[in-house]
Amino acid sequence: MHDHGAWFTIGKEKMACPEWRDDLDSLTNLRIQAEAHQWVNRCYSGMFVADSLMKEGFVVLVTDALYWGERGNFDMSICRDLDMSNLAQFNKTLQKAQPAFYERCLEETGEAWFETILQEDKESVDYLCSLPFVDTTKIFTFGFSMGAYRSWQLAAEDPRIAGCAAANWMTTVSFTGSFITGPSSWSMYRPQEIDYPLIAAKISPRPFLLMYGTKDHVLPVKGTRKAIHMIRRQYKGRQFRTAAFPADHVFTPEHYKTLLRWFKSQSSVCNH
Repeated sequence: MHDHGAWFTIGKEKMACPEWRDDLDSLTNLRIQAEAHQWVNRCYSGMFVADSLMKEGFVVLVTDALYWGERGNFDMSICRDLDMSNLAQFNKTLQKAQPAFYERCLEETGEAWFETILQEDKESVDYLCSLPFVDTTKIFTFGFSMGAYRSWQLAAEDPRIAGCAAANWMTTVSFTGSFITGPSSWSMYRPQEIDYPLIAAKISPRPFLLMYGTKDHVLPVKGTRKAIHMIRRQYKGRQFRTAAFPADHVFTPEHYKTLLRWFKSQSSVCNH
């Protein structure tokens, strides 16, 4: 599941290398290619994680969350003649428009934005379960940053998920500060009836790998470690694992190596 990053003109392309599409003009294809490669260099150590997992033999599904890429609430045609610096301004404008979009979701559907994304992620599981080559007892979620939030949220709410891996999104309400009311939170904002780690603990007793950076400036490590303590207190069994890396809010090669080892170990033994 792709991240937020306050960059909306691509979504799934942050995880899966975009192919040339005949239904798009050349300028749009080139823009998407350029954005995707810039993004993975910035956040994923130059790696398209979905492609890397696919090469290891996994079936991988990545979709655009509502407001990103082809699910954007905007006319992509206005981007065609802009250079990357103007695209940055365009994304900044979309970032500021998130509170209004949150309210629109409530008015039009009765759902908060995070609820709509969660429902669509459940529909992605429906789709995977319909594919004859997918082992439906071994469907796992993974995401970085907002993708991590989506990953443990879906695993907590959908028992068809055999296990969850999440990187660099776990904290407690008490540590979110201005983050939860800032521009990056609206797709994840939920009226707090229950704290984040207590939601994630609902994954128990299924396998759960939580990775984080000890130098993360977006979700400081103090809040993450408090959340981990809360999850451990609630988790039944020994299937909750954590991995810390001396890194900021990025997905490093060490993250990936840990993720791959964990996925391979789970795929050989997990049977939910």
